[in-house]
Amino acid sequence: MQFDIVGSLITADAMHCQQQTARCIVHQLGADYIIGLKYNQQAIRERAEVKLAPVFFPSGGNAVVEI
Repeated sequence: MQFDIVGSLITADAMHCQQQTARCIVHQLGADYIIGLKYNQQAIRERAEVKLAPVFFPSGGNAVVEI
């Protein structure tokens, strides 16, 4: 079974926070994505903190941010 998701926004939990998954969603399926990051994954968190606004990283690391 195959779905036409071109232009869709895909959400995924931290288990799917892999480059291969993101590449597939964007390049093969033509969609965009939102993937949750776990605060205890230091290397990827540090890269995200550089690229994203500080509002996404409140102290303690456990928050839901609505934009």
